This record gives sequence, C-alpha cells and structure tokens, in this order.
Amino acid sequence: MRKITHERAMFLERTYAELRLYFECYEVIYSRPCIRLIKLIVKHLLHELYLYEKERINSLSKAGKLTPKEAVRLRAKNKKTYLCHFVKMED
Repeated sequence: MRKITHERAMFLERTYAELRLYFECYEVIYSRPCIRLIKLIVKHLLHELYLYEKERINSLSKAGKLTPKEAVRLRAKNKKTYLCHFVKMED
C-alpha cells in the first residue's frame, strides 16, 4: 500500500467537501452513470482518509504519545467518521 501523506489527505478532504457542496447547495443534476461514478469517488476518498488517520493514530500510539485507551477511542471515532458514512445523493 502506498504511503498517504498529510498533504494528500487534506486535498482529499477538500475534494470531498466540494463534491458534497455541489450536491447539497447547488443541486447539480448529473446522469445516473455520472452519479454512480461520483459516489464511487467519494467512497474511495473516505476510505483513503480513514487509512491516513488510522496510520497517524498507530504511529502516535507506537511513539508513546497516546495511552492504549486513548488510541482505542480515537480508532473508534475515526471508524465512525469515515467508514460509517453513507453518501446521500439523488438517483
């Protein structure tokens, strides 16, 4: 697996926020195949962000900057934030 840098993660977060803005605020209408493709891109972005945060938490835990209890709490929060997110877009 390739290493995920902080700059890349920030770029993915901005891209995801822009895609959501187009659908929620501007109600941009796309064709069905285009909507499916955008959903796939958003899910991929969320997964990449999850992996980046997971790696960051693991490195902090190994360095001793987090207690095991804090690490478990942060991992659960990370999983809830990025993996339990359903993309709501009109079909």
